Amino acid sequence: MDLNKFLDIQEIDEKNEKNFKEIYGKKNGIWIVVGKNKKSKEKQVLNVAITVDIYKEIKKDLDCSKTKKDWKKEKPYINQFGETKFMYPNNGYARVYVYSYIFNKYEDIKFYCIAKGDKEEFNSSRKKEIEKLVAYHTKAEYWRNGRPFQKEQSKDKKEAIDNKIKEYLDKNSEIIGSVFFKDLEKILSSKN
Repeated sequence: MDLNKFLDIQEIDEKNEKNFKEIYGKKNGIWIVVGKNKKSKEKQVLNVAITVDIYKEIKKDLDCSKTKKDWKKEKPYINQFGETKFMYPNNGYARVYVYSYIFNKYEDIKFYCIAKGDKEEFNSSRKKEIEKLVAYHTKAEYWRNGRPFQKEQSKDKKEAIDNKIKEYLDKNSEIIGSVFFKDLEKILSSKN
């Protein structure tokens, strides 16, 4: 099946609550969050997620972004690439802290719906396939694919992860196609 028919990058206006809920409430799909690092001013994909309700999922993440910033730093948040990104409380749910951290470290944060479709045709495995390809292609800073690493990975293990990702992308990139990635690159290189 051609997954391109589900792809369509659209900026989500979460500030307009009525439209946001109307357009994305109970919508099955994939979204990304993009932000500009406050120090380097580099724009990057920060996370990629699949959901059965884009509105609800982003709303929860926005609520998490308001978590106080002065928590105990006990446990490492390690992304799918084996890199420690920050520390958070041992008893904490990582999602609460990751969005608080993102909203503190980045500016011009925007959410984009990158794919949507009905639940039967655009099922979990298809969504997961696109999520993984986009996260790998963009090296989404805070993305985790299932179970997180318990500790930062060594340089050798990170190289092995990078090689595995490169193999996966070489083998599967045509699933999405280059037009989608070119559109994504335009977003990342734009001034706004």
